[in-house]
Amino acid sequence: DEPAVQRQQAYRLVEISLEELAFVLLTRALFCAGVSMGEEGGEENTAFEEVLLQNAEGAWTSSCAAAAQALRHIALSTWRPMECHAVARELEAWCEAANGGGGGGPTATVEDALRMRASLERAQRLVCAHTVALTEGYGSLPGVLGVSFNVPAATSAGFVDSTVRAGVPYQLSRLLTPMLRAVSRAGRAYDPGGSGSPAAKRSIVVGRGVGRLVECACLEPGAAGPASDGPVVAFVWRAAGDEEVTAAGRHVKGVILAQELRATTRLAVRAAQEQVPLAATGGGDGATKAARAVREFLGEWVALNVTPEGVQLGPATRDEIADAQRIDYGGSAFTRNARVRLADRLECRPLREATAEWAGAKAAACGDLTRIAERPGSGFKAPGGVFIPFGSMEACLRDAGRGEELVRMVATVDTVVRLGDSLAIDAACQAVRALITST
Repeated sequence: DEPAVQRQQAYRLVEISLEELAFVLLTRALFCAGVSMGEEGGEENTAFEEVLLQNAEGAWTSSCAAAAQALRHIALSTWRPMECHAVARELEAWCEAANGGGGGGPTATVEDALRMRASLERAQRLVCAHTVALTEGYGSLPGVLGVSFNVPAATSAGFVDSTVRAGVPYQLSRLLTPMLRAVSRAGRAYDPGGSGSPAAKRSIVVGRGVGRLVECACLEPGAAGPASDGPVVAFVWRAAGDEEVTAAGRHVKGVILAQELRATTRLAVRAAQEQVPLAATGGGDGATKAARAVREFLGEWVALNVTPEGVQLGPATRDEIADAQRIDYGGSAFTRNARVRLADRLECRPLREATAEWAGAKAAACGDLTRIAERPGSGFKAPGGVFIPFGSMEACLRDAGRGEELVRMVATVDTVVRLGDSLAIDAACQAVRALITST
């Protein structure tokens, strides 16, 4: 009946509000601890770690209390509630036992530190499992619905990533990462000049990938070579965490990172969606040792096998190589909207005229609000505005007599992207930028 439906809707609104409140509270806890939003790739936050190691002003008690409440919040969703409650009680119990034993915090002894580390790793595994479950739960539905509603492919592809980053588990992961580093140092499992993390090798996205092994500085167009050379497994020295594997090409079938990486970063989530196995090292000397081992296979066909138990890299079999070579990876990783409308001159148009084909999705959404607000009895007002249509920049260059030059330069960019030469890509893009700024 209608009252029951209204009651369920009211409960759902309350649930959404509680999720937002918990997210904001955890964000504030991270801010007070000094964990910044820029730590997408898992960089060390030494200040917070030192505070934890010294247990200044009960830092461990406060941090574990925040983590425990986040776990209980996750349990409210009925996803593994018993395990979430159990880990939350463990974190609080270790702090209570340490405080009752004369101070020093839960890392006063090696045994205490190892006990705390085990619980924190269990909590981190819960967060990783939640991210995987969420990603698998959505599956390909965002893309299918995006096509049905004419949503740009890039928007629907990033939907799951945005959902993960807006949830409590994401913030919990950011809190657990420096806590794990600190407790590992206290338990003498952390070598300041060595591996940099409790585990030198860590599975981020499980799976198996086959390809030629290449080494590159980062995931960017051309870094892993041209797609025409076939599939590759990339050993990557650095990543900010907000990239996509396909940025380096669809032919990248496995990634080994020479640094830490959280399972809730955009890179990890998108790798899971693309079914590209992803592993990370601890950074520092651990990354150097990994690079030394990897270089023995550089240029050869390898199979990267990432499982929850560990990471294996070895020569690929003949059958695996033959299967990998049958797939064509020459296509672009990006989709283009073929129904773009281009202006023939530079002009500002009223916002109410904005459409996705003429001005993009954001301007079109603002245009929808403007049009709805102008209807009689709409109940709200929308501020006026204007937009600059697609094609205005090209029109300006044509008026300046440099339109053909722009066409040639853009064609050059397309060519070097297909060739996979990262230096040539940078040079070609700089040339286009210089042309635009000098006109």
